[in-house]
Parts: sequence; C-alpha cells; structure tokens
Amino acid sequence: MGFLLWLHVATEKDSSFEITLAVNEVILPDSLTLASAAPESLTVIVNGPGKQLLRSKWRRLGLRINVSNYAIGTHSVSLTPDNTTLIGSNNIITLNEIVLPLGFELVVDQMIEATVPIVTNIVAEADEGFAVSRISQPVPPNVTVRGARAVVSKLKNIKTQERTITGLRNGVPLHIPVDAPDIYGLVVEPDSVLVNIEVVPVKTRTFENIPVVIFNAPSNANISPEPPAVSIELTGPPKDIDLLNRNAVVASVDYRQLDSNSTAPLKVDCPTNFQTRNISAKRIRLIGHQ
Repeated sequence: MGFLLWLHVATEKDSSFEITLAVNEVILPDSLTLASAAPESLTVIVNGPGKQLLRSKWRRLGLRINVSNYAIGTHSVSLTPDNTTLIGSNNIITLNEIVLPLGFELVVDQMIEATVPIVTNIVAEADEGFAVSRISQPVPPNVTVRGARAVVSKLKNIKTQERTITGLRNGVPLHIPVDAPDIYGLVVEPDSVLVNIEVVPVKTRTFENIPVVIFNAPSNANISPEPPAVSIELTGPPKDIDLLNRNAVVASVDYRQLDSNSTAPLKVDCPTNFQTRNISAKRIRLIGHQ
C-alpha cells in the first residue's frame, strides 16, 4: 500500500523528458502545398504530469508544424514552440523546446488539380492459334492529379504499371495499378484502371510476290536479291487480316549482315497485330555485291 501511495504521488508531479515524435501534420492554406518534404520527426523536450506522460496516445498523434504565414517560394523556417505543437496534448502536456532539427528549408507552391490521360503499358501475347485483336482504352481514360503547380503543369500523361501477359486464349478484363510518379505531395486518383484485352482465333493469309528490299548497300554497287520476291504467310485477327494491304508487308535484307556465302537473313515487317507464320526464303543471296 505504501508503494502504491508513493507511485500515485510520484506520477502526479510534473516531469520533463526528451522524446522523438513524428511530424504528422503541416498547416498551410488550402490553396498552397508543400513542394518538398518537412522533417519526418523532431526530437523535443516535453513537460507534464507523470501519469499523462506515460500514456501513449499523445505520442502516436505526434507533432503539428504551422507554416500558414508563408507565401509561395523557398523559405528557411526556424522550429520553435511558437510554430510547433503537440497534436494530442489537450494542454496538459506542453512542448518546451525543440532539440533537433532546429529548422528546415520550406518550399511552398500553389496547389492545382489537372486531368491527365492514362497511357497503358501492356504487352499481351496470345497462345498459338489465337491473336490479340485489341487492347481497349483504359477506363477511366484519365486520372485526376493534385499537387504543386511546378510538378503538375509538366505532366503530359500518367502510365500504368508494366504488365506482360502471355498464352491468352480468351479475352480478359485487367485491373492495372497506375504508376504514379514518386514525387512528394503528388496525389493521383484513381489508383487503378480497367483494360479489356480481346482475343480471337487467328486467320492465315498468304501474300505472294512481296519484293525484297536491300538496305545499307554501297551507293555505287549494282546489287540484286535472289530470289527477288518472296511469299509470306501471316496470321492475325480475321477482320484485320482481310483488310491488310500488301503494301504494309515489307521484306528486307541488311547488306551489313552479309555472310561469306553472300547471303543475309530476310526480315519481315508488318503491323504489330500480325505474326509471320512462314516465308518462302529465310536467307537471300545478294548478287553483284563485289
């Protein structure tokens, strides 16, 4: 009983001690925002009744820094009990002194909001016998971005996180997180978008007599490819491949890749939603290259 009485009396006395607390609130006018981070925590000296100091709630709530009297620009702020307070003290616990840091550089900018388009960053590959016919526009197509004018005004678009999906046989809806820039104070909403990947069975079409083009040949050389033209079999979405113009299919060789047998590999270029299934010649002989 004597010990308990002593403990009660001892914890009723005011005490001071040093503690490190998180900075959980920085006060600015609603039209302004921080363009650089305030200190994450401060080491301070607080004073109050022992019983109150032993409680944890006021510690969790941390500190508030009031910089509402600063305008747009860069400022050196000295931290004192005049502009720094305990959030959850109820005036029972008082902040006596800032130990460190004693100040910080404050960068204030105008808070603005903008609508920025979303750009998807998706690689989708279908299984054999199928093709990706379409990757839809994201829903929603735009995000709302809030933050410092100097940052937001430079944003032309926001990308989604990179995703690679292979072996598709059916269309799939895909929720993809937005890859928000890691910039202090920048808020991007929503944090994800919906994209639909459409998959269809492929159709095959053969393009006959596609001429072979030679790149990077010497200007004074009279060089011809053998064979001069090839047949190329492409696969792709039925509707798209029926409309594909043969002028969009290019067969070429690079003179710089010529080997000791005077041949070079054939390269086929076509729109990205088609794949080369077969070609009549994989290597082309270049005649007259001497």
